[in-house]
Amino acid sequence: MAWVEDHGGRHRVRYRWAGHIVTDSTYSRREDAVAEAARLNNATRAARLRYQPSPAPRLRNVSRE
Repeated sequence: MAWVEDHGGRHRVRYRWAGHIVTDSTYSRREDAVAEAARLNNATRAARLRYQPSPAPRLRNVSRE
């Protein structure tokens, strides 16, 4: 999930990636930063829906009798 932080008179878009907080970009207008955070959140949501993990195979489905 991306969010907006105020930093030194600018607004930065940040998100978590592999356990770290990453700064994506900085903007002078808060509205632009909020729009970018929303775009990142929508892209992340779409990727999660598209690449949902399949259930693990059961032993009886892979073993031969």
